[in-house]
Amino acid sequence: KPVDPADERSRYRSLSEVNWLWMAKFDHDFIGRAAVEAEAANPTRGIVTLIWNPEDIVDIYKSLWEEGEPYKFMEFPSGEQQPAGGHQDYVLDASGNVVGWASSPIYSSWYHKTISPCAIDLAYAEPGTELTLKWGDYGKRIKDVRVTVAKYPYIDADDNRDYDMSTVERGNK
Repeated sequence: KPVDPADERSRYRSLSEVNWLWMAKFDHDFIGRAAVEAEAANPTRGIVTLIWNPEDIVDIYKSLWEEGEPYKFMEFPSGEQQPAGGHQDYVLDASGNVVGWASSPIYSSWYHKTISPCAIDLAYAEPGTELTLKWGDYGKRIKDVRVTVAKYPYIDADDNRDYDMSTVERGNK
């Protein structure tokens, strides 16, 4: 089930879906405050990293040398960057229910993995959860890619919101 271009919801993100609720301050009035407060009180989606199965990625590239329609070409090392509202891939649970939307696959030479951000239902946000991503364009050949949920951002450094700058040594100038 590829993302239908008419499915506008698949292309827009809320504050919780991009992990920005922590920046919301309710000490003043602003347009949309009630909606942001409601989401902060009961978020239903968040953002995770999806780790793509390497065998499925190889199959995508292999299709370029086979007869018939190939799978959607995957730019390397990173998928074509799209402005907000660009290409999205459905992410499905084992029953085939849409539980998220992923975008912008990128190969990390540091981690030796292809990863992508995904706005996902919180029930599926636990690291290690196995899901299926529908890679391709609407009306074209679609590849089921096995993906595994990981934390977002996919980095093993300190979160800079929590970094203690007093521990940083200043160099001589």
